[in-house]
Amino acid sequence: MKLTRSGNPRYYAYALYELSSLKKQQEEFLENFELVLEVQKQKPELNFLAQSPLISNKKKFQFFDRILHNHLNPLFLNFIKVLVKKQQLHLLEKIYVVYRHFCDEWAESIRATVTSAVPLTEEEQKRICNVVSGYLQKSVFLRVIVDPDILGGITLQAGDIWMDASLRGKMKSFQKNLQETARKVIKNISLGAKNLD
Repeated sequence: MKLTRSGNPRYYAYALYELSSLKKQQEEFLENFELVLEVQKQKPELNFLAQSPLISNKKKFQFFDRILHNHLNPLFLNFIKVLVKKQQLHLLEKIYVVYRHFCDEWAESIRATVTSAVPLTEEEQKRICNVVSGYLQKSVFLRVIVDPDILGGITLQAGDIWMDASLRGKMKSFQKNLQETARKVIKNISLGAKNLD
């Protein structure tokens, strides 16, 4: 497969996948992606800095070296610098999604993220993996996130499948249904009042 156009996230993702698979560092690159995306989320000014025409590439590279050098694979850090040089760091999340897809597709596995209010036991994680694997007919790499805000139950994301079995999700659904019912009742009362006139 040959991809062109450097502004295309697929182009970057494919080139990076080729490099990481050659070095057998796909998982490490995925972790690096997630780290930089988290930094981007916490420090949105990074994108402005990376795209500023007032700052030289040399100074930008020094800045990114200073904050990321000890945390990233050197090849991945060079990739970040390529994006900075081309003023395309804002594409990182899209590149990550495509890169992860390449990893899953060619490894014949799928990455699933389960979020629960409390830590899951190994047995519970195994059961979730078996259910998702049986449904999608692929081996599953499961990532578990603990988030007390969901109150109870779990949410699951695997590929383009999204399931919300959390208590928070059920409460939102209940609230939405309650609001819809209240609107209908108010509308019926209003229509009834008009008919009386």
